[in-house]
Amino acid sequence: VTEIKDIMYEVDNINIIGMVFGSEFFESKSGYKIITLKVTDYTDSIFVKMFTKDDKEYELIKGLIKENKWYNFYGKVEMDKYANELVFITKYKDVTETEGKTLEVVSDNYEEKRIELHTHTMMSQMDGVADCKKLLKQAIAFGHKAIAITDHNGCQSFPDAYHFVTDYNKGKEEDDKFKVIYGTELTMVDDEINICKRPIDADLLSSTYCVFDLETTGFNAGGEDSIIEIGAVLIKDGEIIDTYNELINPGKKLHPKIIEVTNITDEMLEDKDNEENAIKRFIAWFKDYPMVAHNAKFDTSFIEMCYQKYKLGEFTNCVIDTLELSRTMDNTYARHSLSALVKRYEVPWDESAHHRADYDSEGTAIAFYKMAKQADKMNIETTTKLYGSVNQEELIKFSKPFHMNVLVKNKVGLKNLFKIISYANTKYLFKNSEPKLPRKELDTYREGLLFGSGCVNGEIFNEAFTKEDEE
Repeated sequence: VTEIKDIMYEVDNINIIGMVFGSEFFESKSGYKIITLKVTDYTDSIFVKMFTKDDKEYELIKGLIKENKWYNFYGKVEMDKYANELVFITKYKDVTETEGKTLEVVSDNYEEKRIELHTHTMMSQMDGVADCKKLLKQAIAFGHKAIAITDHNGCQSFPDAYHFVTDYNKGKEEDDKFKVIYGTELTMVDDEINICKRPIDADLLSSTYCVFDLETTGFNAGGEDSIIEIGAVLIKDGEIIDTYNELINPGKKLHPKIIEVTNITDEMLEDKDNEENAIKRFIAWFKDYPMVAHNAKFDTSFIEMCYQKYKLGEFTNCVIDTLELSRTMDNTYARHSLSALVKRYEVPWDESAHHRADYDSEGTAIAFYKMAKQADKMNIETTTKLYGSVNQEELIKFSKPFHMNVLVKNKVGLKNLFKIISYANTKYLFKNSEPKLPRKELDTYREGLLFGSGCVNGEIFNEAFTKEDEE
């Protein structure tokens, strides 16, 4: 017998044993009668198909095959052009009823039981397949005292959960009752502008800017990662007036992926200075100029961490992010990577040189000046005006979203949850987008609710890349 999980390609003359959990009977115009069974052996599932033109055999098959029963199927596996996947083909005479597999009962043997605060039912699109009542029964079977239902952007499972738990708790002592915590996983967006941090009233076109880019050993500034290359240019009136480039020895071997992306090797860094001395030289070079970077949050996280690590005071420069500027000014475009940006603004660009700090900073500088000229035509002449220029609806529509969980504490909170779910699915539901909720609405309807991080797409996971554990 072959386990279904091991079926990877077309093969003849094999046996599988599985339970039928669904069936479909279809008569084609050509006279063929097609029987399609959904079969699982709990390692995986597969469609099993039978074909016949014989009416008597067709009726026998319909009488033989029962859902929730186990059968031994003998036949072959082939690619089905209708199902567009591998399908098991068998004949009526090659199907026999058999003993089923006994599933191992999963139990929770811990003395102090968990309470799951993030559970998806089948009402979470592409993220849950379990029936709400079955989930609650399983939690009770584990000996859990409560569970939170947190479907995506909705509350369609609440009635099922409410009716089940009301019936279950009837006549029970308080200590024996089970609790459902009502909640939702929302898609949150910031309604605060991220284009410009610490804006100053400097002329957008004529000011001198330090446009910089860093290459690093990894993504986590707050962890063990550090800078391996600083590339920067000073740009004024569209002309590059000075350049800065320095390689840095991180004191450890580079990960092969970093070498592949940056084309920086361990040999290139062997005789270079350390990060502390290099960053001190860079700080002396960029002075108090406004700083510009593409995806500035990443680069400035490493600069800020250097200030902290080496006790250099506080990083106070104005910072402009061309990624956020592109998302706002060019919001009809889908892509906002540096490669997409330089192409859009017709900046000469060699993709093979991309991901070297000096080359990227030069490309960013020229693109930024062209964006500044475009902003100037819109009567945005200063970095302060740039900060306040964004249409709130456009910002919400195109901002990068985060997932977050909201749990209900009481009836006031339940009503507030219904309000914010309604807003997300109406007022803030834009074309070709998922329901979003601006942070301001969470602040307005905060009473009776608990807010927490969502999954790996949550704000806390994102922040953890750039912050120390304590922070």
